[in-house]
This record gives sequence, C-alpha cells and structure tokens, in this order.
Amino acid sequence: MTKKHFQQVIKIGSPLLAGMFIEYILYLADSVMIGRLGTEYLAAAAVGGLVAEMLWAFAWTTSAGTQTLSSRRFGRQDRTGSRFTGEIIENGIVFGLFAGVLSLFLSIAARTFLSALVESSTTVSLAMEYVSVIRWLMPITGVYFALYGFLAGINETKHLMYATIGVNLLNIGLNYLLIYGKAGFPAMGIKGAALGTLLAQSAGLVYFFVLFSVSEKLKQYGLFRWHRLKKSILKDIFRAWLPVTLQYIIIHGILLVYEGIISSLGTVYLAVFHIIFMINWLGKSVTGAFAEGGAILVGNLLGRDDAEEAKKLIYACALISLVIGCAVYIIAIAFPEILIRLFNSEPGTVFEGAKALRFFAPFFILGSFGFILEIIFSHNGWGRFVLISDVTANLIFCIAFAYSAVKIFQRGVVSAWAGFALYLTLYTLVLWAGFFSGRWAKIRVDTGAGDASS
Repeated sequence: MTKKHFQQVIKIGSPLLAGMFIEYILYLADSVMIGRLGTEYLAAAAVGGLVAEMLWAFAWTTSAGTQTLSSRRFGRQDRTGSRFTGEIIENGIVFGLFAGVLSLFLSIAARTFLSALVESSTTVSLAMEYVSVIRWLMPITGVYFALYGFLAGINETKHLMYATIGVNLLNIGLNYLLIYGKAGFPAMGIKGAALGTLLAQSAGLVYFFVLFSVSEKLKQYGLFRWHRLKKSILKDIFRAWLPVTLQYIIIHGILLVYEGIISSLGTVYLAVFHIIFMINWLGKSVTGAFAEGGAILVGNLLGRDDAEEAKKLIYACALISLVIGCAVYIIAIAFPEILIRLFNSEPGTVFEGAKALRFFAPFFILGSFGFILEIIFSHNGWGRFVLISDVTANLIFCIAFAYSAVKIFQRGVVSAWAGFALYLTLYTLVLWAGFFSGRWAKIRVDTGAGDASS
C-alpha cells in the first residue's frame, strides 16, 4: 500500500463523496422536516422509510450488476473496445425496468406487513401515506441506477456527482415546499416528502438520457441499440443483482422487526433509534463514497487479472474508513444533545437520544470499517458472501438476542441497543475474515466476456 493507492481512491471517490454527502443531507433534511411535525411523524418516517428501502432494494441494486460487469470490461477495454463495454447499457436498462416493476407490484403488501410489526395504528397510517406515493418511483429508480452503475464502472464519477447533487438539492427544495405547503403548494406532510423524491428522481433520469445523447465521450458506448440485448448479460446482471437485493430486503425486514421490538418499549425509543440510524448513516455515506470508488478500481484491476494491486487498494480504503469512523465518533461523543435536537427537540427524545448516542458511538467506527468491504465485495460479484454474513449476524443479535432480552428477560432498551451493537461487531469480523481468505479475487462475473477467473 503506497501513497499512489490513496490518491487513486481519493481521486475517483471524491466526486462520489460530494454526491453521497448531499444525499445524506437530503435524508437528514427529510427527518428534520418530518420530525418538526412531531414524534409520531418521526416514528412513522422510521418505519415508512424502511419499507421504502425494501422496495428500493429491488431497483437501485441494478447498479451493482451493471457496475460489476462494466468495471471488468472497462479494465480490459484496450483489448476489447468500447462497444463491447457499451453492451451493458441496454441490458441494464431492461433489467432495471423489470426490477422496478416487480418492486411496484410487491408494494401492495406494505400495509399488511407494517400492521403485523408495528403496534401503533397511527404510525402505520402515517407511514402508508409515504409508501403509497413512493412506490411509483421504483421503475424510474431501476433504470436510473442501471445507468448510474454503468457510468461508475467506466470511471465517469463526476457525472454521478452532478446527477446526485442535482437530484438531492431539488428533492430538498421540493420536500420543503410540499411538506409544509410553501409558495402556494398544498401542505401534504409526510406524503409531500415522498412526492418530492418522486419528482426529483425523475429529473435525474432525464439528465442521464440527455448526457448519453450529447456527450462525445459517452457516445462511443452507444445508447438504445436494442440489438445488443443478450441473454448471457442479463443473466450476469441478475447474478450480481440477486444477492445484493436479497441482502437489503431481508436486512431491512429484520430492522423492521427490530424496530417493532423497540417500539414495544415506547414510541420515543423508536424515534431515538431512527435518529441513531441516521447519524450512523453519516459515517456510512462518507465511507460509502470511497468504498464505491475502491470497488470500481478493484473491478478494473481484476479485469486486468491484477489481484495483488487490488488488495493494496482495499487496504487504502480500509484506512480511510477508520479515519471517517473516528471522526463520527468524536462528533457523537462531543455534541450528543445538539445532534439529537437537529431531529427533535422534545425533552424526552433529547434525553434518551443523547444516552443512546453515547452508547453507539464506538460502534460507528466498527461499522465504517466493515462497510468498506461490504461495498467492494457486493460490487465485484461476491454479494452472496455479504448476504449470508449480514443476515446471519442480524438474526442472531438484532432478532434472537434483542427479542429474548426485551420480551423474555424484560431487560429494557439498553439490551436492545446491545443487540444492534453486537451485530455490527460480528458482521465486521466475518467480512474481514472473507477478505483474508482471498476468494473475492476469484469470482467469475462476466460469462459473455469469456472471463477466465474461477
């Protein structure tokens, strides 16, 4: 690992960092704006947001499939040519549309699912106001992230930065107008947050289509050349997409159950965990930018059969993630009440939230250190390992441990927090064990390219 490896990761990850940070600001702004409506609304945003994440998991994970294939092909493009890399575009669009429509269809079960997990009927009703609108975004998201993954794979991260920043700034503005009813718009509350996201993401997809049509650099890859549809490429996208999708659906389902356990102790604890989840997401958003940048570079290197150089890049990513995790830890320990008041200023929420933040702060470092490998593995064809590791650790600690501690032994909310903390610990350890095994460098991802890896 040398200075060059850090420079490579930072160079390709920095545009993604700008975009992801703005995306985090969107989620933060959403939670803050909804939280100002009351604790019940914030609790509804917690469970409604998790249902939306489960639906999104079908659509946005298309990017894992298109990035996995395009990064490998880009890595050997000097031998195969740009048109061969460009075959991923149409196949990704078709697959993304299919995944989004599937998600839209499955959203019919959202109310039944929520009612079975959340005791408060008011929380369920408010959450469904959000879900009933956001579900229509899924087909758009599938196509958007198919193009997003392709652009990432060919190292065009600056365009991803422009798109992400534009979409999320537009989203924040629309949400403000539609949640509170400003500038002549109706006050739609939590439903306005969903509509703002739908409109902003649609604008992002239009931007990508225009970009592929006018950019001379991107024209070499072609767009809408439907004769390039190939069963082998669709299968390869599916193979990369499926474990990542299952991971996020199952994990968010588990988190919903976990939040149901917490909500049985009181709505304030559910709101508090949502705040903790958002603050933890800050570290993951920053880490995720460099993790995704590292995943792109690793894919390019594996396309050139250079596993040793890929390993050095991963070490550089890991060190960057530790620095980020430590920064989030310091902020959480130094300003807990201030952070909680960003979301909700009710005294009970602030008191319990600050206590929870001090408890979870050390685990923000650990989570950041593991998340870097999750992204690199899942975007380079080893999503099955990530899926099994994540689900197993979650079931053991977020479900079995937390349920037993709260429901059977009546140990209170701290024991439920311990379940989430122990999950982060086990998951991170297993991911690093997987890294040292070396199997991540031997995954075959592109059958259509005659990938010789075994």
